[in-house]
Amino acid sequence: MRLISLVLLGGCTSMLGLTQTAIAIDRDGDGVYDEFDNCPDVPNADQDPAACASCRTGQDLDRDGIDDGCDACPLGINGEDEDGDGLADACDPCPTVAGGAGEPDTDGDGIGDACDRTPDPAPRRFFDGFDRDLPDWSSSSPWPVANGARTASTTDTLELYAVRVVDTDTRWTVTVGLVLPPTGDDVGVELFDDSRRFPIVCGFVRDGTGWHLEVTDVAGAVGGPSTLAFAAGTHVDLVVYATHAGNIGAPVVHCEANGDAVTVTPVYEARRGIALHSQAATSYEYVDLVAP
Repeated sequence: MRLISLVLLGGCTSMLGLTQTAIAIDRDGDGVYDEFDNCPDVPNADQDPAACASCRTGQDLDRDGIDDGCDACPLGINGEDEDGDGLADACDPCPTVAGGAGEPDTDGDGIGDACDRTPDPAPRRFFDGFDRDLPDWSSSSPWPVANGARTASTTDTLELYAVRVVDTDTRWTVTVGLVLPPTGDDVGVELFDDSRRFPIVCGFVRDGTGWHLEVTDVAGAVGGPSTLAFAAGTHVDLVVYATHAGNIGAPVVHCEANGDAVTVTPVYEARRGIALHSQAATSYEYVDLVAP
């Protein structure tokens, strides 16, 4: 039986003003927690690398020092647990909704139904819980990582070119967790094409009443802004995905957050990268990409 231990740390991560219990997982039961285990799926209490030599692939996509073939969470460090269900984000079928390993996954693509906007299998391609500074992102100003979040120091975009979101397909979903800032004009996620333009922007715009959900296309199509106003300091899970009517015709891009939703029919559908945009000190907590 796999061992899951709860460890109360004196310096627990504070998320959204709440003290969070850190979850220490020991999948192989060898007494070494996965975050520090050089082979988390093969018992080797002495950490002898020979014990898991057979799982070596020569790749380490999340750069945590554990070979992907031996890594329980090859897309991220095991320690971050956004929904507090005891299963690390990068291993969690739905990292934003508590449920753990038993979460239902009807289409068997590794994405729990509570997070899956696609009826057909479309596995997770990328996850970053911002527990450290991965070099895949680029920006013109600092976006320091601290306390499980990445925060813009000024008006800027944080861009990810290493992962292609989709190539003319309907099964992609990008989810971003963030905390709405007290100042600024707009924040959110941008999906860009080969020319590094930003044809789709799903995010929030601010007026005198608060932050409002909006989705735009570079050609000028706009969905929203919505009438619902979100206050500064609100944690939102921002979701953007595309659908087709009967899988034919122009795509409809959906932009959703905390029960609110707007849509737009864009000129372009191909998405080649992700950018987080901030005109204020916005804290981004995670990025989750599901795509073919």
